[in-house]
Amino acid sequence: MSELYIKPGVLEITKGWDFDYTFNGSESRYYVVFSLLYFTFYLTIPKIKRKKYWKSDREWGVKYHNQALWFHYGSDMKYKCLRMPWEWVRVRLQELCPYGTWEDAQSNPTLMKSEEEKKTNRLEYRFDYRYVTKAGEVQETEARVYVSEAEWRLRCCKWLPYPRKIQRAIWADFESPVGEEVGSWKGGTSGCSYIMLPGEDAEDTFRRMEREDQS
Repeated sequence: MSELYIKPGVLEITKGWDFDYTFNGSESRYYVVFSLLYFTFYLTIPKIKRKKYWKSDREWGVKYHNQALWFHYGSDMKYKCLRMPWEWVRVRLQELCPYGTWEDAQSNPTLMKSEEEKKTNRLEYRFDYRYVTKAGEVQETEARVYVSEAEWRLRCCKWLPYPRKIQRAIWADFESPVGEEVGSWKGGTSGCSYIMLPGEDAEDTFRRMEREDQS
């Protein structure tokens, strides 16, 4: 969400697609959230006196988020989720293998494989990566890259071939962390993914990511 207006401790208005009416309380802040279509209002309220300590945040209310209706009652672990029939559900995930073949990475047998077993099957590339921080520090490392293809269909009609969304992406694992946060308690980026554009191969997408990371 992009922030439009803030008055610290009183009211915050943010921009985002959401329907929400919740009350949230933690040790640092209590607030009521009102969301109506495109705008969300966070209204800070005085702390509620209570006899015992809460180990986690408390939230009560209902919200529509990520194509689902969420009911919160109590701790952050207490909620019910009602998925909408128009939610996009992933029905296929494959990884590119040598000789242009694709291997299933969605079913349980594949998911149970170790990372080493997966690496022996999928096609992996190795590319040099260079990043220059805002302070001018040059970071150079090597990345292991592979390609995946995923397909999503509507929850209400997953068995139909259409409508559907198909997307290819690269997944990069860096030999050493990179980014502005390297050396801090947050640490740098050790891996990421990037969506491929039509006509791109793995290196084309990787180099575009490298360029756009600097912009």
